[in-house]
Amino acid sequence: MATSDGKNIIVNRVISFAAGALLMFVVMNFSVVNTAKKKNVELTAALDASRFEAGRLLGDAAAQLNARDYDKSRESLAILFERYPGSVESVDGKALLAKVESSNLEADTKWANVLSSVKQKWMDERIAVLRSESETARALMEKDMNEKITKEWDSSLDQKRKEWEAASTL
Repeated sequence: MATSDGKNIIVNRVISFAAGALLMFVVMNFSVVNTAKKKNVELTAALDASRFEAGRLLGDAAAQLNARDYDKSRESLAILFERYPGSVESVDGKALLAKVESSNLEADTKWANVLSSVKQKWMDERIAVLRSESETARALMEKDMNEKITKEWDSSLDQKRKEWEAASTL
């Protein structure tokens, strides 16, 4: 019995040690996960703040204007006006918005002036391609037609001779 009690004591100690280790793991893991989640929220907020910082929004809008991406420039300025309505950047943004609108109108006017010539050039190029494709297809069709007629003639040669002989003996 002494050995049985000794074994029970060892088993109880191992189980107690494992339960304690598991409890310690759970507590530490919970605290680490919570800390990581809090840090993630803080970093996300900081990233959003820097991403939508007034100066950065204004700079983005100016770069988008230079790239002639008027819609994105307007979007950046709209976010600037919404988030920082009384800022110095917002005042500069209003001037930039006017420049975006005038540049967009100027680009639209230039496009309207050249649209018919661009369309005519495109149409001429497209017509040339279609004609080339049509001529190639026609040449293939003529070749196929000649081959088909030759084969049909070869297969009906005997029948036509019989018809001719019957017609010429009359």
